[in-house]
Amino acid sequence: TMDRSGLMVSSAYGSAATGSITIDATTVSMGTGAAIESSTFGSGDAGNIVVRATGDIAISNARIASEAEIGSSGNAGAIEIDAARLAVFNGGEIAVSTFGSGDAGLIDISAPQIGLDQGRIASEAEVGSTGDAGAVIVSGTLLRLTRDSIITSSGFGPGTAGAVGVEVATLTLDDSAITSAASGTGDGGDIAVRAGLVTLTNGSTIATSTLGPGIGGDVAVDATTVALSQGSMISSDLLGGGAGFAGTVTVRATTLTVASQAEISSATVGTGDAGIVTVAARNITLDGGLINTSTYGTGAAGLVDLDADTLTIINDGSIVSATTASGAAGVIDVRAKTIRLGSLGLIQSTTSASGNAGNILINATDIRLDPTGRILSSQANAQATGNAGSISITTGTLFAAPASKAAISTSIFSTGTAGEIGITARSITLDGAEIASAANGTVSGTSGSIAIVADTLNLINGGSIETSSLSPGPAGAISIDAAQLIVQGTASRIASENRSQRGGPAGSIDVESADLRLLDGGS
Repeated sequence: TMDRSGLMVSSAYGSAATGSITIDATTVSMGTGAAIESSTFGSGDAGNIVVRATGDIAISNARIASEAEIGSSGNAGAIEIDAARLAVFNGGEIAVSTFGSGDAGLIDISAPQIGLDQGRIASEAEVGSTGDAGAVIVSGTLLRLTRDSIITSSGFGPGTAGAVGVEVATLTLDDSAITSAASGTGDGGDIAVRAGLVTLTNGSTIATSTLGPGIGGDVAVDATTVALSQGSMISSDLLGGGAGFAGTVTVRATTLTVASQAEISSATVGTGDAGIVTVAARNITLDGGLINTSTYGTGAAGLVDLDADTLTIINDGSIVSATTASGAAGVIDVRAKTIRLGSLGLIQSTTSASGNAGNILINATDIRLDPTGRILSSQANAQATGNAGSISITTGTLFAAPASKAAISTSIFSTGTAGEIGITARSITLDGAEIASAANGTVSGTSGSIAIVADTLNLINGGSIETSSLSPGPAGAISIDAAQLIVQGTASRIASENRSQRGGPAGSIDVESADLRLLDGGS
């Protein structure tokens, strides 16, 4: 038991390495101000610290640490912790760091139960250092982080941030984080999480980032069940206008739920590109959550690559690729057996500036769009000048329910071109729903074309396929190849219109069908 500023210290001041510290005990308890430390002030390495307990190790407002101090060239030591239960709380920490040219050491923690509550496990290359941060490895059965706890490896200089590896049965983060950050000129480290259950709540994050010219680390989460909620994130970002690149983000699971403004994302605000976001799960539900890749700078947004058996997007959930600057938005590529977009569910790519919106590619067996479910690529406002992206859908069946807005659409509000829409399906039913491409700017701009190939195409109860233009530029062409085409009801129609007050051509309409039926006023 150590408390009231009790110290156990090993230091090196010259070229010789300092000795290691090894503790073997039944239990270890460290209270306020207590410390187990090794350090180097010279060219010799700091000693390793090993703490093993058959029972509990508790660190409360205390620290186990190894440091390479300012002006030193030796390496900080490694820290190894092995216990039945480890608790780090009330500002307690396990940390290795370098302030010199030497590297920070490895942190290796193994315990069946690990809990951090306002606790910290960190390997860092500090400001003014030139060495690398060390890796952090945590393994056990249960790992729980609460109340602003963190596991991190970070670099604040030219050195590289270390990797973070977590392998447990259950990982729970509540208002806490697992990070690897490059805040200097070096590269970020990777994060790899393997678990049965991963739960993030209250703004928790698993994230890599880079602020400068370095390459951000990759994030990989492999689990049976992954659940994110309350603004939590799994992400890799290029921040601060840097010239580096964000890392990739990969989430693989049997069941994935992203709810209540949580997100899986990669973004860039610099000249470098955002990373690829890959999500693969048997069942994916976006319930008010999103999968996102965006650019706020000159770099391009990354690809969104999603593979699922069942994809459900509801309650303002979305898959998004967006640009608010000159960088291009990324491609969205979705493959699923069943896709349902309900209650404001969206798959969308947008541009708010000069960068182009990304293309959307969907391959599915069955797609259903409820009244407020939408698939779109567009300019987000009249200030945008970039082009909208194209939409390409291949599916067995497509059903879109009655809606006040187009279920599948491309559009522009200014100069530029709305993307093409291409759909290939066995059966398509637009029940009061619309597929549309529109140029809504009155000065210039061109709407995209629509091409549909289907065995059966039903437009009923006001269902429509339309291209339109409010500018003198031409409305897009419509091409339909359907073995059976039914257009039923006075508001059901296939149409191309130019509504410009200055005049302009409508697009051509080409229909090929062995069985064409215009019923009850359909046109």
